[in-house]
Amino acid sequence: MVRSVGAEPVLVEIANDDQLFERYGLRIPVLAFDPLGEPSQELAWPFDEAELRQWLETAQT
Repeated sequence: MVRSVGAEPVLVEIANDDQLFERYGLRIPVLAFDPLGEPSQELAWPFDEAELRQWLETAQT
């Protein structure tokens, strides 16, 4: 779905990172806009394509 709206995801495996697993384990997949190395906004499942498009528009501004 992410690619279908013109974005290229970077996949991060959380299973081997206790902090990431604790933070995201019940909400995956989670999208994080990370322009400077620190996620500024996140979108957690469940979401649909319309919500994804809206989130991408606001996360990039």
